[in-house]
Amino acid sequence: MNAVPPKAAPELSFSERLDDKLRFKDLKWRRTVGGTMETKHGIRGHSPAVIVLPTLLIGLLVLGSPTPARAGISAVVMLVVALALRAQLRFTSRTNGPIGVDFGVQAALVVLLFVGTWYWGGDRYRDVAPYLHLFIPLALAAVMALVLGQLALSQLCKGLASPNGYPVYLTETELFASREPTPKWSAGVALAALAMPLRAPLALLTIPALVTLLSPPAWINYVPPGFFVVCLLLLLLSGVNERFGFMWLLVQRNLLRGGAFVISIFAIALAVARYTGITYVTTIFDSAAWWTITAIFASAYVLAWWFDYWCYRLLTVQVLRMLAPGTLGRDAIPYDITASAKSTSVPLQGRLLQAHGSDRVLAIYESNSTLRFQAYDTLRLIELIAFSGRPGGKAKPSPALVRSRATNYLALTMGAFLATVFGVGWHLHEGEQAAETSVVEGQPPLDLKEFLLSEGKKAGDEPLVIVAASGGGTRAAIYTASVLEAVTRAGKGQRVVFVSGVSGGGAALAYFAANRAKLISKDESAWNDFYEAMRKPFIQDVLVRSTEWYMVGEGRLGMLLKDSFEDRWKLPPHHQKLGEISDLGIMLNTSLAGKFTNPYSLNCAESLQAAESEHPSWASSNLAGGRLLLTNLAFSGDLSQTPLEPGANVADLPVLIHSPGVRLEEAAALNANFPPVFSNAAIDVGCKTRYWVTDGGAVDNRGMEMMLFALKQAVSKMAPADRPRLQIVIADASALSDSFSQDRGISSLSGAGTHFASHLNSELYAEIRAAYGDQAEQMVHLTYVMMPDILRQSGSFGTHWMLQDSIRIRHADRTTPEGGEPREDSARIPGEQMIRVLRALQGGPPGSAPRYGDACKVLCWAWNDKLSDPNWSAFQKEYGISAPAACFKH
Repeated sequence: MNAVPPKAAPELSFSERLDDKLRFKDLKWRRTVGGTMETKHGIRGHSPAVIVLPTLLIGLLVLGSPTPARAGISAVVMLVVALALRAQLRFTSRTNGPIGVDFGVQAALVVLLFVGTWYWGGDRYRDVAPYLHLFIPLALAAVMALVLGQLALSQLCKGLASPNGYPVYLTETELFASREPTPKWSAGVALAALAMPLRAPLALLTIPALVTLLSPPAWINYVPPGFFVVCLLLLLLSGVNERFGFMWLLVQRNLLRGGAFVISIFAIALAVARYTGITYVTTIFDSAAWWTITAIFASAYVLAWWFDYWCYRLLTVQVLRMLAPGTLGRDAIPYDITASAKSTSVPLQGRLLQAHGSDRVLAIYESNSTLRFQAYDTLRLIELIAFSGRPGGKAKPSPALVRSRATNYLALTMGAFLATVFGVGWHLHEGEQAAETSVVEGQPPLDLKEFLLSEGKKAGDEPLVIVAASGGGTRAAIYTASVLEAVTRAGKGQRVVFVSGVSGGGAALAYFAANRAKLISKDESAWNDFYEAMRKPFIQDVLVRSTEWYMVGEGRLGMLLKDSFEDRWKLPPHHQKLGEISDLGIMLNTSLAGKFTNPYSLNCAESLQAAESEHPSWASSNLAGGRLLLTNLAFSGDLSQTPLEPGANVADLPVLIHSPGVRLEEAAALNANFPPVFSNAAIDVGCKTRYWVTDGGAVDNRGMEMMLFALKQAVSKMAPADRPRLQIVIADASALSDSFSQDRGISSLSGAGTHFASHLNSELYAEIRAAYGDQAEQMVHLTYVMMPDILRQSGSFGTHWMLQDSIRIRHADRTTPEGGEPREDSARIPGEQMIRVLRALQGGPPGSAPRYGDACKVLCWAWNDKLSDPNWSAFQKEYGISAPAACFKH
């Protein structure tokens, strides 16, 4: 009497049911002979991926960065490609043509698309027509690698043809297997379940990560955790039922192999950043740029999958040929076994061995009443046949040799792709870099000393206002606008005579300089336009065009920021260039990274762009960390003192660019060339010198030191009686992060420059006051208007070039009893409400302050945050700013 098998636990039965569903779904969608592709479409030897993947690939390559018009074109192209491929695949199936023909047709489509966009699409982004972008050359590189891989595979397989005993070994191998008994619950089973998330962490994280990136902002706290829990439970079940575990990991295999593996790792990193609220990531994914990023990820995944499909499908052809010499190995071979090998109920005859998907082989028997199937990894199948048909290592050729040849083929194919990509990338990296701006030096319209003397006489006893604005992207740009508005509302806008800034603050100053006449007239619409211009999604514009081929080649991303400024700001005519600004001194600070001097500059026989590419060793970084100033001001001598170290050349620093033709948007983009997002930007001066610069905040983020150097020089050369009264306003919206963690000195490395610059600024200001002597107290005032801490803390109001849709502000209520912990509170407000908060802090338009809700709460927090700041109080008193009544009725 047979023993009654133990009853499986409900959880184990559930995993078995899931296993069955996954296996039959896998059979349906990947079956190449007798499946949907053959019965409905007349296509043998392929799964649906043979049409789906190239259709998606061509469509995405046509789409590039999505626009409605190009999306329509892409959809039409995809329909045509799908129909054409279907017809071609039906023809090769009827004629039993080689699989290589199917690959050749798809490769030809990629090549034609590359040639067409290269010659007719152009290498710049276009709103409607297709254009050449990064993924089209990458797809061409994949085609070239696959072709080279096939040439290598044909040579590697020649040595396996003879002697070849595998056709005989196959007849002696049972490939069908009964399902193993379901295990009972035990400590070992429980430990196996708990170990699965550690064995396959990417299978736990990848799907939730992709869901995190694709979720709307309102779902981000609910949907991704739900997917994470589901994936965790399925992995735990995988530890209980190994057969189901194999199928569950197989579902995600295409996300975790080859090029898709690298993409998934990057997706997981971005998802963690988005879910934890890192604003650089959340702001972009919460905006319209989501479509562009989704298209980039989709293009990368589909290209990797298409490459993998053909890489493995063509390998499977060779394996089937080895098992059945004399056949094309296109899709299926007979698999009849001897009676002695039979160990299941599957009959001896009528069996088939066929390609399954791209990288597996399926043993299948199908009759009117029976369907039995078992899928194997292609190389695992060879080992099984060898060990079963000729045990003891007597198989010829050995399975180790077969695996080695196949692995060599895969390595050579991937290596050819990587070598092509890195080779072209290195060539482009070492090639010519286009200048972000080319300048011709000329006479600046303003001499700072004479300008201050002239404006001082006009002002009489009124002080001249000097403004320095810090970096901080969109946050700093909007905050600088609010400080300038406060000065203007106090009736002193016409006294603003000299401004200096970096990054976001510098961009706001450039806009102010162009629109100064309207802004100081207290035109309310002009100020609304100012804030609207500063809040624009500039980084979204950069992302949309970031993959265009020109950016991969000669161009740099900073050019796209400049173009976005030009498109979004719409500066008035005759106030668009530095040389056209004659009523305001402006200084935009960049940080130097390198310098190249053209030895052929005497006769300009060769352009700087070409000369620098041909002679890269002549470039030098000895000016790195110094200042390059874009200004409409002339100075009466050197701005800085001779350095103490031997060999320093004082004439080189700071570098002054006096070019009346430089557009304000160009200067603003150069001073906001944020590293490492934007690579160093090139400035060509005539045909003699090329400078590389990065964001001005890389040296010091306040935009003060060069302004103070210039003021010190100007006032020291004036007669004491002529020196004007000065009101220096520092608008600082620099990010705040004062928490400590063990970082191996990184915080010291990054923060040291700021503290040394602070000492320098203090000494320069003291020297300016010393020039005024006994009158310094009445004649020179500096007000440091720091943005409230809670608005510039890490994780709140971001520095990226796009206003956040939603901004979370955290506040610690310190009015608790002594010894108690501060009570934490937080509020989340829309980006446009943050603009109202900042304007209200600076005494904005009547009635514009938030009157209720979280925006009013944030305004109160911010106001109270600065009540004990003497600089803030001095600024309020100087410019007549009072507390917003709506929030302080009590």
